[in-house]
Amino acid sequence: AVSGRRKMSGPHWCGTGQHRGHRESVAEFSWEQPVSSAGADTADVTEDGACQWHSTIAERGESESDEGSDSWRNGDDENDWPGCMSGSQVIFHDLILSPGQGCGGVSISGGPASAGYGERPRFTLLFFHSCSGSPEDVLYYVPSLFSSAGMRPGSVRVVAPCSPRRRCSDGWEYNAWHEYVTDRCWLGRDPDRVSWEQFAEQRQRLLAVLEEEHERLPPGGRIVLGGLSQGAALAIDVMLHAPLHIDSIVGCFCARGMMQHETLWDLPQQKIQLRARSCSVFVFHGRRDDVVPWSAARRSYQWLQAQCFDVCLRTEKWSSHASDCAREYREVAQFVASSWNRSAAV
Repeated sequence: AVSGRRKMSGPHWCGTGQHRGHRESVAEFSWEQPVSSAGADTADVTEDGACQWHSTIAERGESESDEGSDSWRNGDDENDWPGCMSGSQVIFHDLILSPGQGCGGVSISGGPASAGYGERPRFTLLFFHSCSGSPEDVLYYVPSLFSSAGMRPGSVRVVAPCSPRRRCSDGWEYNAWHEYVTDRCWLGRDPDRVSWEQFAEQRQRLLAVLEEEHERLPPGGRIVLGGLSQGAALAIDVMLHAPLHIDSIVGCFCARGMMQHETLWDLPQQKIQLRARSCSVFVFHGRRDDVVPWSAARRSYQWLQAQCFDVCLRTEKWSSHASDCAREYREVAQFVASSWNRSAAV
């Protein structure tokens, strides 16, 4: 299904999906070398865009939905990204990016590696989008995993769940992990309170996604969590509340967001100690952010530092909450790759 609305900034395509339960509808893409290109048996995505994308909108669960597939050839124009074509919008729920046949890895259906495919990807990025955003927010960061951070497509899987759509107090309906019950964070002092019922509900849903991704990793596989704006709070929350047996989490990045105080309400000390030893945290924030001011965000991360987490704080002087920031995309990708590689070498 397509419609005529499109966001115009960067390698970013608009998609929304109705929340119908745990991961019912999934848009899946694979990265592959074009079969006609030289060296098609390699897994590199080069800076000149030698990459083939295939998409499938897959349904999981009992509800019915349309299925379809398309493919695009990524060229020099940033608008050649999947879904960035003028006048198009892909409607979906969760988004999965995984290796295609040219890279080795799992089949696009998410099952075990089959004949002609390599091993399952060793590294997974589990990403949570912004409030009013959607899963394709992750496409701000994915290109830099390959162009700047040196990852090979055959080793990487990206999973970006979609939040429910909510009709919020301002009358608008949009994707949101939860609603806020105060409106004061923008003043730069106290963080906003959230709807606890919604926050706790999404925590349980995302922990189930994390459990699923942990189980599908090969031996020695690693997961990095990450989020943008409201999604950053969920990334920290899921990292801290993950069951103790999930030992594959090695990093968490927070872009343009903050930690919610509600995360601490029912948090066992044992989980804090475990994650502090094994999971580093990377924060990137704009100093001109007037939606989530840096002063408020910085205070929220001080708790992590007090608990002996390895927290790296990066800011950009001229960036606002909505600014395009190439430095952010590059440094986040480099943190993700270094977390995967550092842990894999241990």
